[in-house]
Amino acid sequence: MRCCVAHEYGNWCHDEATIDVKGKPFCVYHAPSDASEKPNGKEFYRLVQDRIRDEDNGCVFDGTIFPKSISLRSFEVNGTLSFERCQFEGNLSFYSSSVRGDLSFRGATFFKKVSIGEDVNTKSSTRTNGCYQTTQVPGGVQALVSLTIDGDVRFEDAIIHGSFTLKKFSNGGKINLSSIAATRRASLSKISTGELECENAYFQNVVRLLDVVIAGKADFNRAKFNAFATIIRCDFRDLVYFSSTEFNSRLRIRNSRFKETALFERTKLTEASFPLCHFGEHAVFSDVDLKAVSFARAPIESFYFVGCNWLQFKGRAITIDVLGLKSSRKYEKIPSPLPAVRSLPGKDQRNASAKKLGELYRRLKRLARIENDELLASDWHYLEKRC
Repeated sequence: MRCCVAHEYGNWCHDEATIDVKGKPFCVYHAPSDASEKPNGKEFYRLVQDRIRDEDNGCVFDGTIFPKSISLRSFEVNGTLSFERCQFEGNLSFYSSSVRGDLSFRGATFFKKVSIGEDVNTKSSTRTNGCYQTTQVPGGVQALVSLTIDGDVRFEDAIIHGSFTLKKFSNGGKINLSSIAATRRASLSKISTGELECENAYFQNVVRLLDVVIAGKADFNRAKFNAFATIIRCDFRDLVYFSSTEFNSRLRIRNSRFKETALFERTKLTEASFPLCHFGEHAVFSDVDLKAVSFARAPIESFYFVGCNWLQFKGRAITIDVLGLKSSRKYEKIPSPLPAVRSLPGKDQRNASAKKLGELYRRLKRLARIENDELLASDWHYLEKRC
């Protein structure tokens, strides 16, 4: 008798033996995790391993319910490996493998940790299989990767209740995190990919991108970040979009390279900074509230401002960088737009900070004049002379 839900998942399990669950036939893959006859733990893991190795042109597990934690490694898949709409009730890790097609978790639900491309022990890696390769990360460093994927890595519409880690792997297609819902910490590090799609993604906890190389476009349109988000030493080689993106906590983009234009259009920036970044073209801020944006050590000459709102003090535009001189009588009454101001300089640093701040406003003045905004240029000139 055929599995009663086979038709919902493309009938890939129609040849599998079935078990009776409350009067209905289920294959062992789609059977509920509490079914008495469903293999558990190591036995179920062996079934999954054997199925992947027996299939020559990819393998499908769509809709499978994984009752325990599972670690998938040492596979060479000559096609697509699909776990779409699966349910993972334990931890999932996948590494030390090669996938010639897509790796898809579209619409899956994860109740615990997800780790794709784990840390690699360099000493033992040469003794396992031939799947370890190197990938280029920013700064010219060769990073050892434990997973190569020729196609896409797909997590769109996935729900992840545990921590989410993509680390040390390369793929020739795109990483698709569109409409993902991640409630715990999310981390992408030491990855080389074709494109990154995070459109309509939702991140409840801390998000970190570290040493990520993206050859094509990166799309963060309408994504929502509810906790601290950091982008460090990343290399964006095509257009980057942050249209209608919500950063409801701190955003820190540091020491990253943007070869093409980065567009911040109607982006919500609760608190943001861009130290030591490089923009080959421009970072365009359109209809953005800049009241809580720090421009210290930012590449201001690459910034374009269109219809933006600035922090105001006594009718003049200022930036939150001036809060570093809060103890100076000139600015002691400036209200902070932030819940708390971090790491204000001490008295011995105040003169040096004033000099740097004067240079900051001098650069902003030059930029405003290039954009033919003489009113804003006069505000920056006034602050330059006051520092």
